[in-house]
Amino acid sequence: MKNLYFIIIVNLIAFSSLAQNKQSNVLKKGNYTYYITKKWKVDTIALKATLKEDLQKMLENEADKDILVESMMPKTIETFSSITLNFKKDGYSEMSFMAKTVNGKWFLSNDGKTLTIYERGQKQEIEVLELNQNKLIIYMVRSEKERLRLPFIPAK
Repeated sequence: MKNLYFIIIVNLIAFSSLAQNKQSNVLKKGNYTYYITKKWKVDTIALKATLKEDLQKMLENEADKDILVESMMPKTIETFSSITLNFKKDGYSEMSFMAKTVNGKWFLSNDGKTLTIYERGQKQEIEVLELNQNKLIIYMVRSEKERLRLPFIPAK
């Protein structure tokens, strides 16, 4: 009977230790979850650099695309520069946009390429183009033709 208790206790300790190691690996440096877990704001300098190119692709069949792009740039930059994303360690997220905040839950794929957000009962999968400790670039997609790169930097 003593041997049985001993085996059970050893197994419980081993299982507990394994579970703690797995949990601590989630937020270790080098892990994509470690990098994304913070508050982000739109990098307006990078947005200005990519937005024109993205809008030109979206409007490629328009006769006056250059004029349209130039007229859309200021308002689009102003609108998007208000976005903040906050990915918390507990798996909850907050997205603020134009003075409104939406709460949800987030998950990041192991390869760091797909960010899944559940908000208001809706599942949204977002393509992550780049993620490191100082940069997050995602695609905002309405359709295959309507794709905008949104660059983020850590919020202070």
